[in-house]
Amino acid sequence: MSASAVPEYQDPGIFDALEERIYIIDVHSYELLFMNRVARESFHLEPKDYEGRKCYDVLRHHTSPCVDCGGSGIRNGTCRWSTYNTVFDEYHQLTDTFIRFRGHDARVEMAVDITQQMQQSQELITALTLETVMTEAVRILYASLDLPRAIREMLQYIGNHFMADRAYIFEIQDELMHNTYEWCCLDVEPQRDRLQKLPVRIVGRWLEEFQQQRVVCVPDIEEIRAGYPEEYRVMHEQDICRYIEAPLTIGGKIVGFLGLDNPPLDRIKNLGSMLMTLAYFVSASMVAAQNRQLLEDLSYSDTMTGVANRNAFMRDMELFHGEDEQQMPVGVAYVDLNGLKRMNDSQGHRAGDRMIISMAEAIARFFRKNEIYRTGGDEFVVICLGVTETQFMDRLGQLEDYIKQCATLDASIGYAWRNRNQDIQDAIAAADAAMYKKKKSYYTGCTAS
Repeated sequence: MSASAVPEYQDPGIFDALEERIYIIDVHSYELLFMNRVARESFHLEPKDYEGRKCYDVLRHHTSPCVDCGGSGIRNGTCRWSTYNTVFDEYHQLTDTFIRFRGHDARVEMAVDITQQMQQSQELITALTLETVMTEAVRILYASLDLPRAIREMLQYIGNHFMADRAYIFEIQDELMHNTYEWCCLDVEPQRDRLQKLPVRIVGRWLEEFQQQRVVCVPDIEEIRAGYPEEYRVMHEQDICRYIEAPLTIGGKIVGFLGLDNPPLDRIKNLGSMLMTLAYFVSASMVAAQNRQLLEDLSYSDTMTGVANRNAFMRDMELFHGEDEQQMPVGVAYVDLNGLKRMNDSQGHRAGDRMIISMAEAIARFFRKNEIYRTGGDEFVVICLGVTETQFMDRLGQLEDYIKQCATLDASIGYAWRNRNQDIQDAIAAADAAMYKKKKSYYTGCTAS
């Protein structure tokens, strides 16, 4: 992560809206810089009670850095680790992301309580007695922050190890289930493409078992032929003669299942606890991926307006130069608010903030949200890929007309359009220069009047 892409925070108030404990810690000194609302309430602390103290003192009641700390040495990117916190008697899954905070190299740490999941799985984990296959499967799952890749490799490993025809994951959404991941042995035809948007009712009885944290194990498909004809039909059409399924659970909700098709009969009856435990780790990995995505979204979003921020602008400048995008036409517009300082001075910064928000909303009337960046206090950049010059100018003209008709808004707008995205830097410079020229003219007019 380049220095320019590292999120810079002055006001951490955005973290108070999160329902997980959030800490901001100096990576060099271990000084605790911030705790969000949930964390403060958990520890019964006010800022004056923790500011300047060491994180290991406040959070763990230790006298020196925690030996299991996974985030102390982080300098870029994100790391993930788990620990047992004796203060709360809880298991925590921690995700640390490197940021800049009020002049400090810092890590923002999200703590997720996984105690319930750990307790529910304790019997299963104990029964496994550190079996090699489980250890390796979990290692594969956690070896990479690229969750899709890790899941695919894990499915391949357990599928091969247990000599199954298929290993897969289904995810459930809006009463439909989708086969999102699949591994097949060499002589088995993949089924993933045809197993999309299936009604959950087909496996309705499974959900009842899953809610009780039990696997569904069918050693012989003929056992369900009479009682569950639709389930039998779907399985029979795939040449499945036996199968075992374990639930994926997040926050007490069944979000999918992990399954194996046609393992040897002498093995399937012994797979229940192992598959159940592995499903737990898959679920935990999904939660961690969601949390990482949330933190990433926060680092690339302008909290005041909801559009992309300067970090996102710098990131996308690199992405725009991808091979697929280079031949696309591009339109660029610089939008700079007029009169923001005068508004702040005369009516206060809240009025100025409302003006900034109104301008973002005005731009969003005519351009997609992912095309808009707030790159400075009163400055927005619009980048449109794959549009014709006519389309771009039409949308820009509508924006200019709207601003003219709005009594509370005024802006200097510079723009440029190029036939190829590889000329985007030239377009940005041209749009910036045009905006500056209009800005200069505006303030010259203000001075003259």
